[in-house]
Amino acid sequence: IINYQDQPAFYVLIRDISERKKNKLLVDLQFAVSQQFLNSEYLLDAITSTLKTICTTLKLDSARIWTLDSKEQNLRCIATWSNDANSQ
Repeated sequence: IINYQDQPAFYVLIRDISERKKNKLLVDLQFAVSQQFLNSEYLLDAITSTLKTICTTLKLDSARIWTLDSKEQNLRCIATWSNDANSQ
C-alpha cells in the first residue's frame, strides 16, 4: 500500500499476455501434431488423429479433410471428426 494524495492506494501493473498465450497454443499444437505423425503406423490414422487434436485444441465442433481425386476429377472426404457431445 502506498499513499496518494494522503489516501491509501495500490499500485497495479497490467500486462496483455494474449499474444504470448496464442503463441504457446501454437507451439503446443505443433508438438501434438508432430507426435500424432510419429506415433501412427499409417498415414490415414495420423491424419484422423491430427484432425481430432486440432479440433479439440481450437475448440471446434467438427471438421473434415478433403482430397482431390485427379483421376475422377472430384473431391473425396478422407477424414472427419465431430464432437459428439455438441452434436446431440
